[in-house]
Amino acid sequence: MPDHEPVLTAPFDQGVFLLHYNRGREAFQEGRYAEARRELEAAQRMRPEDADVLNLLGLVYFKTNSFPEAEVIYRRLIKENSTTCSAPSSCVQTMPSRISISACSTASGASSVWLSSI
Repeated sequence: MPDHEPVLTAPFDQGVFLLHYNRGREAFQEGRYAEARRELEAAQRMRPEDADVLNLLGLVYFKTNSFPEAEVIYRRLIKENSTTCSAPSSCVQTMPSRISISACSTASGASSVWLSSI
């Protein structure tokens, strides 16, 4: 008999994840950032490695002046997706006060946005 009890986790529910993600995306698009943050953080708890959730959550943090949280997310995305920008000409960079925002289009046409402090 084992010395410890097995750890039981609930099965992943794609429908619930998508509900949170889609609600968060819609709230973000409509400027309801507090609601977007709650929904996207719930989606992130379910799929912590999902780059789309992290990217949108980083934007929510940026829009709500939560720069340290945004920076953590975008540094992680940059580290995990270092080949996102395949061609330097596809990258655009703007520099507001203390934050550098980089946007990049991939070969498939998808866009990624990330931040770093300057």
